[in-house]
Amino acid sequence: MNYLSHFYYDRHENRPDFIVGSVYPDLVSGYSRKLKAPALDLEDTSLLPQLRNLQEGINRHHFIDKKFHASDFFEDRTTQIKKQLLALELEGVERYYYFYAHILLELLLDRVLHKRYEKMTDRFYDLFEQADFQTSILYFQERELEEHVDGFRQFYEFFKSKKFVYKYQDNWLLAKALNKVHLRVNPQEMLESDLAKIAEAIDGMEADLMKVDFDGIF
Repeated sequence: MNYLSHFYYDRHENRPDFIVGSVYPDLVSGYSRKLKAPALDLEDTSLLPQLRNLQEGINRHHFIDKKFHASDFFEDRTTQIKKQLLALELEGVERYYYFYAHILLELLLDRVLHKRYEKMTDRFYDLFEQADFQTSILYFQERELEEHVDGFRQFYEFFKSKKFVYKYQDNWLLAKALNKVHLRVNPQEMLESDLAKIAEAIDGMEADLMKVDFDGIF
């Protein structure tokens, strides 16, 4: 699941470090695909008290992702979006359609939540602003990854400033977000003509998701 979808399941949570933790695995891997933020035993006495809220959020992220990806909803909707993408006859995309459909589903779910709950996106980013980056510094130090602190700080601040969930409301920008994922598995960007086809199809894909019961997904 993407950022706002994770927040939906803990939208009544008020601990900033927990909310940061709930998307932390994606942030860490977004900064460097070589790094991970794994789930850990919260009862482990070696876990520093200052890191407990962050780690609890990380554990929650992995729990929600596991449930979501194992659900019939995920399989059915990803397969449906894959068929819709194939029907567009994209000239520059030869494979990985299921992967693209997976990512597009998650981006669209964030978009639906933003439209359905007017203040949710604001609150998500407000809690992010309240979090103290010193917790992340300590997290990296405890994992003996101090050399990554400055680089991750830059990525973290970039994430906060861009506020991507708002950008997903624009069809073209959402298609461009998919293009960034495309670059993980392809050396060249998507063709502009292919991006235009995807952007044009997004409203129809979204319409299929507007009545989703998020509490009934898993």
